[in-house]
Amino acid sequence: MKRTVVFYILTSLLLLSLGYPGISTAKAPAAGTVIGAKPAPVPQALLPFIGDYQKDSTAFSIAEEGGRLHLVTKDASFLLTEKLPGIYELPAANTFNAAQIEFIADGDKKNSKAKIKNTVYERSVCSLRIKPLRPISELRAEALAASPPKEDKKAGKSELVEITKLDPSIRLDIRYATDNNFMGTALYEEARAFLQKPAAESLVRAAGELRKKGYGLKIYDAYRPWYVTKMFWDATPEAQKIYVADPAKGSRHNRGTAVDLTLCDISTGKEIDMGGFFDEFGIRAWPDYKGGTSLQRWYRAFLQDIMKAQGFTVYPNEWWHFDHSTAAEYPIMNIRFREIGSQGRDSK
Repeated sequence: MKRTVVFYILTSLLLLSLGYPGISTAKAPAAGTVIGAKPAPVPQALLPFIGDYQKDSTAFSIAEEGGRLHLVTKDASFLLTEKLPGIYELPAANTFNAAQIEFIADGDKKNSKAKIKNTVYERSVCSLRIKPLRPISELRAEALAASPPKEDKKAGKSELVEITKLDPSIRLDIRYATDNNFMGTALYEEARAFLQKPAAESLVRAAGELRKKGYGLKIYDAYRPWYVTKMFWDATPEAQKIYVADPAKGSRHNRGTAVDLTLCDISTGKEIDMGGFFDEFGIRAWPDYKGGTSLQRWYRAFLQDIMKAQGFTVYPNEWWHFDHSTAAEYPIMNIRFREIGSQGRDSK
């Protein structure tokens, strides 16, 4: 990436501390509720301006709602009115006590800066990679030699099921079996996805509901051996640890009850634009992110609605991460994919 990761981390932490309200104050829909009509795609002319901006301790987003731009701050949102190409009028009463906002194209004419009065706000660039604190080979050897935390509670018998054997229509893009992930290296030996049987069956039901509506599911990750969680933690700088699980506590992925996924086109498998990327570090990862476009936000709410109806809850920091209600019933596991039974069941 061209811009420093530190800049985006600071943006994320700033907005996290501010609470970052958005255009709509409505809570996420309850399971089985109607989320409203699907919005129209964003007008192409608005795309260059939509994004998150910051200068020092001041941050805001430019978002689209109903085919028009809004400036979203900590406390409110303001409808923008186009005055000239790239120049928008702010309402009389606004946080900046300014009359207008001007968007300035960067050299590549794809990203914009935003100028309010005499202050220029940089458009934030998402962070998709970290620089591991230690060499991957060292982290892997140490993690494989370590043991998961001992748990006092009695957990149920594990029964890991391979998801695609239950529903071949569910597509896989197992990022940790490739170098296309935030660590920049393959961590899994095989591109496979497992869940505990109740969670897997719930996911299959969710996929069935989506098919009725013309969508498919694509899985990025599901059951994750504990040693990989330890590698994530030991590799990640302190400022970004809010996005990775503490191995001393384990992850629901380690229990086989968490799944990372997205919507896709049912016929082509092409991913739906959700307004953010898998494993992204920053506010766009939040399920209730109020930036982006109304269609992107609708897709997020739509996916949450389908998953909630089948017993899943969305993780507060990641729109793609869903936890099944049975998480407390299973132990933290460190079994590798190749050790899971040939029929997709835990051999223990």
